[in-house]
Amino acid sequence: KHMLSTLSQLSLHHFYSSRHALYQPGMGASVIYHDSELFKDELYYTGRRIVGYRSDSLNGLMSMIERTSLIALMPLKLALFYKNHRKYDIKFIQPPPELALKSVQVYASWNKNSRNISTINEMVSMLQTLSSFRR
Repeated sequence: KHMLSTLSQLSLHHFYSSRHALYQPGMGASVIYHDSELFKDELYYTGRRIVGYRSDSLNGLMSMIERTSLIALMPLKLALFYKNHRKYDIKFIQPPPELALKSVQVYASWNKNSRNISTINEMVSMLQTLSSFRR
C-alpha cells in the first residue's frame, strides 16, 4: 500500500519529496508541465520535482504508477478511464492547492492496422465523449 494513499490532498512537502512519473510525448520533447509553470505564485516555487520515471506511453506510465510508489499529475477523467475501464489499481489524491494546472491540447495518431486497435478505439471514443461534455 502506498504511504500517501490515505491522504485526500498532497502537501507541497509531499509533492516535492515524492518521486514523480512524467509523461513526455517524445524522449527528446519537453514535458507537458515544467516545474516553473505549476504554481499560482512564484513564492511556492522552491525546488524541482524528483523524476523517477519518464515515458512517452500513457500505458507505460500508468503501469509504473500502479506497481511503484511513484506519483503523477494527470487529468482526473483520464485517470478514471484507466481505473474503471482498464482496471488499473491506482489511487487518487488531490494535488497541493498551490498548483495552477493549465489546459493542455492533446493530439493522437495511430496505425489503423495495429493489433491494439480495439484499445485505441476505446480510448479515442472516451476522449471524444469527454471533449463533447466541455462544450
